[in-house]
Amino acid sequence: MKLSEQWLREWVTLNLSREELTHKLTMAGIGVESCVPVEDDFIYEFELTPNRADCFSTLGIAREIAIITGALLNPPKPQTHPATIANPINIHIETPKECPKYIGRAIKNLTNPNTDSQVLKNVQQKISKSGIKLIHPIVDIMNYVMLELGQPLHAFDAQKIQGNQIKVRFAKENEKITLLDQKDILFSKTDSDILIISDQHQPIAIAGIMGGLDSAVSSSTQEIFIESAFFTPEVIAGRARRLGLHTDAQHRFERGVDPTLPIMAIERATELLCKIYPQCQLSELSEVTSRDLIFIPPKILCRFSKIESVLGIKLSNESIINIFKKLDFNISHQDDISITVQAKHYRFDINHEIDLIEEIARIYGYENISLNQDKSFHFNQGHLNHFHQLKTTSFKNYLVHQGYQEVITYSFISEQDQKNFDPNIKPHYLENPLSSEYSVMRTNLWAGLLQVVLYNANRQQDYLRFFELGLCFRENNQESVLSGIWAGLSFPEQWGEQKREVDFYDIKNNVEQLLGQSFKNTIDFQAGNHPALHPSKTAEIFFDQHSIGFCGGLHPNLSHFYNIKIPIYLFEINLSLLQNSIKHSTAKQYQEFSKFPSIRRDIAVLVDSSITTNHLKKIIESQAGEILVDICIFDVYQDKKLSQHQKSIAIGLTFQRLERTLSEDEVQQSMNNIILALKSQLQVTLRE
Repeated sequence: MKLSEQWLREWVTLNLSREELTHKLTMAGIGVESCVPVEDDFIYEFELTPNRADCFSTLGIAREIAIITGALLNPPKPQTHPATIANPINIHIETPKECPKYIGRAIKNLTNPNTDSQVLKNVQQKISKSGIKLIHPIVDIMNYVMLELGQPLHAFDAQKIQGNQIKVRFAKENEKITLLDQKDILFSKTDSDILIISDQHQPIAIAGIMGGLDSAVSSSTQEIFIESAFFTPEVIAGRARRLGLHTDAQHRFERGVDPTLPIMAIERATELLCKIYPQCQLSELSEVTSRDLIFIPPKILCRFSKIESVLGIKLSNESIINIFKKLDFNISHQDDISITVQAKHYRFDINHEIDLIEEIARIYGYENISLNQDKSFHFNQGHLNHFHQLKTTSFKNYLVHQGYQEVITYSFISEQDQKNFDPNIKPHYLENPLSSEYSVMRTNLWAGLLQVVLYNANRQQDYLRFFELGLCFRENNQESVLSGIWAGLSFPEQWGEQKREVDFYDIKNNVEQLLGQSFKNTIDFQAGNHPALHPSKTAEIFFDQHSIGFCGGLHPNLSHFYNIKIPIYLFEINLSLLQNSIKHSTAKQYQEFSKFPSIRRDIAVLVDSSITTNHLKKIIESQAGEILVDICIFDVYQDKKLSQHQKSIAIGLTFQRLERTLSEDEVQQSMNNIILALKSQLQVTLRE
């Protein structure tokens, strides 16, 4: 959602710099995607989570700013308007549970608009800056009020409403409607849960989603009927996606619109219309309300001891009460043990004690909550034990030190992304997804990480490293997974090193070091296959002979599908599988350095090109004995002088003892054992 800074300043006093305001909003859970200059103004683009439906408006954002900064909120206060004509439209609600409030007003004589009116210019300028297309002064005002207050409105051409009747009901099989975007909808038997607005004979709108073309406002419209209603989130959610639609109205209704807003919104629209059409005539408001069916926020008992145990800090009871007062929550009871709180009608997301505690943390300031190991709770990744939690912390620290940035992506992805990355796993489908882009539960983290890379690559970034630790949903299990992605350059461009693109060995080295920093156990990489990875650049990761993940390059087909021009490498470590492997693991411990000199021997061998260096190393380790302390592969090559099925590998072997100096005979005996084993097991040829 985009909003003008000037518009926000009309509602709330902003004494902070843009950077300070952006930081405060972000820390309060209102993500600021960008703030860009446009003419003499700045446009904020907000990234709002689905639970904060109350913030999809100027009113909502201004209210949040007032709460977190203490500034005074100055919303417009539209006046009621006396009727000069009777309302010719009769309203019938057949579905009061799904539409417990419906308010309408007829306005006639909408001719000769004052196009030079500063009010109209102001309205059109603000909605244009918010990214909404200008259509018609009447429609523009409907959109303006939606952006201002968060209440979607719809204007019908009243002369096209047959029988002067408005009915709110469910769709019937074989009914048709052509929508404002000229899309034809034929309702089927399975669409009987889609709420529509009809006149005496046919549907004229899909409730809370989009109006019909036949009753739309046009240049010839002289009389309108304004709809301002409360449709429950349950009856809107998922319907637009089923029909292949996405609208601003649906986006708000399916998340929850304040049921007290309809009257204020229709009066505000009336006020603006009267200023642009000064000769217009108004009807009285017609209202059909089922008060016992309207959402009422629950009264929630919140224990002071629970707040301390969850947040890990002790706030005074007075501080907690003041936070609830800032939020304008109703306090019906309080004592030394607990407080009973009721949120406002626009906060559909406050239903449990933990929701109130989250609000306390948000307003108090996440940055003000310090870590305290004695009091703060330990983050529990599903069934991972405390030992494993410590390891995930060290994994994160290692990746950050290597230049990765941690991200958190949605647990939902599109069905297409799921098929691209895990075609062999049947995902869990959501019954009412937020959109088609979030229709299934993820079975891996790569799809989300790739979207982060694409977003940044499209903004001229060529050195990208991200990781995420989160849950994946496979069959009937939730598995904890650590995944990373490296795209573009191997390191940032600089004068001291020649520019190089990331390759398989870069990502493999990160995984090897990531696991090797904590455990003495064997970490092995074997050629593997994964549908999302390059056929010849994929390794399966083994920890003590147990498969725990994959690493490799993105499959060429996926690079083509997502139109990717830079190299991309990924890794995935299944922490749930790793946990099973580390039950008998040995943590790395300090070992004293030897005071005695080491001895190095180099050998070069010709081997079949199918033999991996890892295979060579395993044989060498098994034959060298305890005096071998290091193996270094320092050269691998193939050329025309060698058979096309051979390669030359040069290996450096370092020998040393902790308690004394090695003898030449000991080293030579070890070398003899190594060479004999390599020749007998792999048929290598020793190069002179």
